[in-house]
Amino acid sequence: RLVYLLFFFLMFPRPPSSTLDRSSAASEGYKRQRLLSLLLTERVANERLAINERHEARRAQEARVRDQAIGGLVGLIEKSVGVKKASGDPLLDAARDARSRWEQRIALRMLVADARDGHGFVADSLDKTPKGWLPVNLGVIGGRLVILASSSPDVPVGAVVSTINGDSAARRLAETMRLCSGTQQWRAVQAASELAQGPKGARIALAFESSKGPGTVTLGFDGTQPPAEKRPEPVTRLAPGIWYVDLTRTAMAKVTPALEAIANAGGVVFDLRGYPGDAGVGVLSHLATAPEADRWMHIAKIVGPFGQSAGWQSFGWDLAPASPRITGRVVFLTDGRAISYAESVMGYVAD
Repeated sequence: RLVYLLFFFLMFPRPPSSTLDRSSAASEGYKRQRLLSLLLTERVANERLAINERHEARRAQEARVRDQAIGGLVGLIEKSVGVKKASGDPLLDAARDARSRWEQRIALRMLVADARDGHGFVADSLDKTPKGWLPVNLGVIGGRLVILASSSPDVPVGAVVSTINGDSAARRLAETMRLCSGTQQWRAVQAASELAQGPKGARIALAFESSKGPGTVTLGFDGTQPPAEKRPEPVTRLAPGIWYVDLTRTAMAKVTPALEAIANAGGVVFDLRGYPGDAGVGVLSHLATAPEADRWMHIAKIVGPFGQSAGWQSFGWDLAPASPRITGRVVFLTDGRAISYAESVMGYVAD
């Protein structure tokens, strides 16, 4: 019997020369990672360079806008004060070289203060901090910070504030007034108002002197407005033959019904401690003895940005005597809060 033996040979082909062993594959992977890292690094570097270039361009643009704004502001100040500001002026240098937004705000406030115009102020449009008022109304009397009104039982009206958070109130007042523009009286009003405002919810410690002796209190900036001073009703008879008219809290429509009684009164007190409404100019005709057409108000003709002007426009109120005429003794009660329109009214009274 024949026996067949079959042999099977399994042939495994040799790996091609291009196939790498484990060691070589790891080396190639590292090289690819290194190359990718270099490419990413170069890309990031280029993007950073582009960002820096954009930032530099933006800073350069901001500097140009800032210089233009400062230049325009200086032009307005020079026209207002009549004094030319030369290069190297410390206020100009401070405004241009400020290293922070806060420093520049202070520098700009100093520039505006130099104009001595009560209409001028500096506001930061990016400052969204909610503000609140203390429960006291502060004023300046005899150079001292005084409580004019109070809704706090711990702080009496008439008390003189001596320290604010342990700091001298006189020094704080002087520092704040230095940043305000206008007359000395208006700067005092503005500074006192600024000291009575602060970040909503913040607290402050005041030390004061009153008729009852020294006192201390901690108050919060929680109010939406300062407490009002106590005054009589806006249009009222104080006593037989004596009338009171608060021109800052009433309209001429409310004064007119009482004009006959006011005209026949022996004395009238017009309160102008603040900014009047239409009654301010309205009562002047009832005090005038002759018509007037003086052109005393001069407004620049603005023809371009940053205060570019071409001459002036002149106006007046053209007042004429009106009936009934107020013939009794007249007293105008005023203080540093009378600014702008109020000053114009007082100009007629002084004349």
